[in-house]
Amino acid sequence: MKSLKKALVVGACLMALCFALNQEVPAADAWYECQVNMLGQMADGSVILLLTHVGSTWPGTKWFNIPQAKSKEFMAVILTAISCNKNVTAMIDLNQAQNYPDVKGLTINN
Repeated sequence: MKSLKKALVVGACLMALCFALNQEVPAADAWYECQVNMLGQMADGSVILLLTHVGSTWPGTKWFNIPQAKSKEFMAVILTAISCNKNVTAMIDLNQAQNYPDVKGLTINN
């Protein structure tokens, strides 16, 4: 009886280990060169950004959220990029569960 209990515990541990190792690991934040298509403010005050990835990581255009704490700084970068006809490089985690993933960093390209 003890050996059966031990075998069941070992089997359960092995199954749990296999399950844990088989899970997808979300990608970390990454930098993407993008064309700025549109910038806007929602009724709730949040700022959203429409980007097209230059390397076509995502098809077409995609909406992103500008965090409230960085909205003024990021809007300055975005408006400068638009007025100078430049692309931006944005740090984004595309695996975020929300509809509009947060932009975590932003630079203007030469």
